[in-house]
Amino acid sequence: MIKAENFDILLKRCKNNESKALLDFYAMFYHEVYNSCYRILLNDMVAEEVMQDAFLKVFDTINRFKGNSSDMRNYLKRIAINASIDIIRRNKKFELVSFDDALIDVADDDSDDDNDDYMVEAEIIKNKITLLPDGYRLVITLHLIEDMDFNDIAKQLSIKPSSVRSQYVRAIDKLKKMLYENNRQTNS
Repeated sequence: MIKAENFDILLKRCKNNESKALLDFYAMFYHEVYNSCYRILLNDMVAEEVMQDAFLKVFDTINRFKGNSSDMRNYLKRIAINASIDIIRRNKKFELVSFDDALIDVADDDSDDDNDDYMVEAEIIKNKITLLPDGYRLVITLHLIEDMDFNDIAKQLSIKPSSVRSQYVRAIDKLKKMLYENNRQTNS
């Protein structure tokens, strides 16, 4: 696999449409792009298709690209994330939970922040995120994992930044409750 410091050479070879270079380029980025798609879509086949479409779009316009490997990674992921969100919208699977529906009874525990005695494995958290309603899962994924700020998410979803923030807070609350329940069941 090509390292980031060799990206300029690889990019030049891709611009010359060298098959080996295009394969190396794909190998350099496919894993992260696929993961971004999958976290949003939760479907292997659709995530793979979106990822491949993102690469095709980049390959079609690669002659105009003038950035570094980090810029390319961000560009590819942005194309893939946008396409993934479009699919969710088209399938009408994306729905923000209304404020009334989102009220969650979380036990009052003043020691919540001070007394996090237990560590929850990353795999458990990832699994619990997939169980969140689509709107919550999408906002958490875009903010925490894809590192998008609330304003960018709002633009992408055509909603107000305040709505994104409230969805995020509610999603975190629901996730905490799910993790608390999981921990309780594990310790029983």
